[in-house]
Amino acid sequence: MNNSAWRIPYNLCRCLKPYSISFIFYYYQRRNAMRNQKYWDKQSQTSAGFTFLIFLRLKMRLLVTYVGLSCKTAGKYAVIMFVSTTGIGLALAVSAAGEQADDVYLLETITVTAPNKAPEDIQKTPVSIQYFSGNALDDAKVDDVYDLLGHTSNIHSRHNAVHHSLTIRGVDSFYPSLYSPVGFYVDGVSYPLNFMHNPELFDTESIELLKGPQGTLYGRNTESGLISITTKKPGDHLEGRILGEFAGYNTLKADLAVRGPLVSDHLSVGLALHKKISDGFMENIADGNDKAADMDHSNGRLTLKGTPNDRVDIILTGDWMKTDDHYGTWRYLDGPMKTDAYKINQNEDQYSRQDGGQISLRADYTGDFFTLSSVTGFVDYGHDVFSDMDFTSSPYYRMTGEATYDDTMYSQEVRLSSPEHSGPFSWVVGIYGFTEQLDTWFDYNMVTMGVSIMQPKADISTTGYAGFGQITYDFKRLRVTAGLRYDHQEMEGNVTGTYLDMATFSPYAYVCDEDISFGQWLPRLSIAYDMTTSSMVYASAARGYNTGGFIYTPSANFVDSGFTYDPEYTWNYEAGIKTSFLDNRFLANLSVFYIDMQDKQVSETDQRTLQLITTNAGKAHSQGVELEVTVRPLPGLDLFAGIGYTDAGFDDFVTFEFDPARWAFVRMDYAGNELQFAPRYTYNAGIQYQHQSGFFARIDLMGRSSFYGDYANTAEADGYGIVNARLGYRGEKFDAVLWADNLFDGEYLTYITPRAPYKAGIDGKPFIMGITLTYRF
Repeated sequence: MNNSAWRIPYNLCRCLKPYSISFIFYYYQRRNAMRNQKYWDKQSQTSAGFTFLIFLRLKMRLLVTYVGLSCKTAGKYAVIMFVSTTGIGLALAVSAAGEQADDVYLLETITVTAPNKAPEDIQKTPVSIQYFSGNALDDAKVDDVYDLLGHTSNIHSRHNAVHHSLTIRGVDSFYPSLYSPVGFYVDGVSYPLNFMHNPELFDTESIELLKGPQGTLYGRNTESGLISITTKKPGDHLEGRILGEFAGYNTLKADLAVRGPLVSDHLSVGLALHKKISDGFMENIADGNDKAADMDHSNGRLTLKGTPNDRVDIILTGDWMKTDDHYGTWRYLDGPMKTDAYKINQNEDQYSRQDGGQISLRADYTGDFFTLSSVTGFVDYGHDVFSDMDFTSSPYYRMTGEATYDDTMYSQEVRLSSPEHSGPFSWVVGIYGFTEQLDTWFDYNMVTMGVSIMQPKADISTTGYAGFGQITYDFKRLRVTAGLRYDHQEMEGNVTGTYLDMATFSPYAYVCDEDISFGQWLPRLSIAYDMTTSSMVYASAARGYNTGGFIYTPSANFVDSGFTYDPEYTWNYEAGIKTSFLDNRFLANLSVFYIDMQDKQVSETDQRTLQLITTNAGKAHSQGVELEVTVRPLPGLDLFAGIGYTDAGFDDFVTFEFDPARWAFVRMDYAGNELQFAPRYTYNAGIQYQHQSGFFARIDLMGRSSFYGDYANTAEADGYGIVNARLGYRGEKFDAVLWADNLFDGEYLTYITPRAPYKAGIDGKPFIMGITLTYRF
């Protein structure tokens, strides 16, 4: 503040009254000013400038100043904030040499493809979206989708080796082993089941996370949002990396990735391998086993990319995965069977074993007036689970559950889209079709009595097709987008088996066959207006739906009303603003939303079999706000934060719940209750500094407020906040990173559920530290 150029506006602002806005222009001349600064020379300086001052209150002033110089330096920007009571002044000065700012200050321009299936600037997209590059995932040490969600707002995950259920903006999956309201895509191919939604992340190019319905372009089961993962593709240069990681709980991870040309300019290949093993952090005190939740994950990927000419691109990708986990994670939180955090007391060897793969073929032809794209997908997935259903080590009350899931899906999409820079009109039209075969089998046993409670087997075949189109017209500053999709699917279901009738305590056999079909129009309308070249406001309305289906656990209404449930429908209304300041050094995005849910899909306890079944409740809603901020005040220094608020509740929901005190089912009216797994507040913040020498440091804070695990709002998990830290070196070829998750070893729950008359939950990760070494070539 020694320069008179800055003293002039500073002294002027001291004369103004509170809650005033002023604009001041001034001119002065001085010789030999700032002779030691590289931006100024030793000759006389003539300077003119302006000051825009917002006098917020007596103790705080926000001052934005521009000073123009007659020497080689064209200008200097500053944002200055003074807090007089503490005597602290915070000054942020950003220099510009010539007419162009130094690139080290600028935040990168991000191009996304998921919202409109075409490249566009994320700050010009009228959708609430977060983007994570492969480097950003490495910086934050994001190993899977569950790790990623801590860096987002208004998203919650309940997670263990079996269940991966996501809640976005309060819209939750009705049963964690079925279809999710969150669309999940890898290289453009849908992963339909919840089980598939937490893959290991390795050799990843980017992840795009969209909030709000995406049904117009993606169809069914995207009513709350969409996660799109893009893997790295090979090119004309040989490159790769080797990664090794060593961490607590005997955790080891190894990655190998190599990509390069086979035929120069025409054919390239990529190979990526991944392996992770860990003893886990759960101990079974019944037998002293400290590997009650160990894990063994293996993954591989092979990619071929062909470019026969400059108009055609063909990419063939094959993914493979296999897991062998123990998932002793559920523990009682109260009552006589309560255990401490990270400890269970059970007498069954529980496991979760998954295997499967995906093949995708994408072909793009770029013409003069259009781009023709084809995406062919094949997903094959299997899952075997064995569970201790009573969560205890009692020899007198032993219940076990065994389940298998096999899912196979073929999909095909063909679309035409406008070329880039096609003028005011941009458009996309396409058709989509799929076939899916889902086979499930359950065996729930009362081991002590030697009685099977139920053994249902389901065979469900689904065929679907859709046609869609979307058009955007750009009126220079105003952009209007309208889209429409018709989505249709037909399902054939066969469920057979036996169950134990709790009224007569005798077995009952059943055979159920039924065909159902659903058709839905999914419109979307959005308006975006550029207030300036770096600020945009937008508003949108979109329709979403989660498909109906079959109840494949036995229920008392099989004979009377079949074994199906209806789709869930939503209207999502959203408005927001996306802004950047200081030549793209400061980004701030704000959105507000309201979601109207009809025929809400819920899980209820059947009064005859005492098993969970899926039904449709009445109405529900969710409303809230999200704010995301990113700042780069200095070269290499990044500050980022996000906060979300969600108010989600039932408007109409009457059901019957089992009351153990009365040993009977009681009518319950849950109108006004909060939706489950929908914390009101979620937040994240962090700071990362990357020195030009290669050394870097990073700290992340992430957390959420309390949430309920049931519709009655009786099982409540406390809110929590955790801190992660990173310290390391990044070189041209070699990286070494020392990291710690949950630095202060806070205890928290990611899942809670009532187990009448008690409660049970799943613990989040405790403190763990490790080191990651990477070599690139």
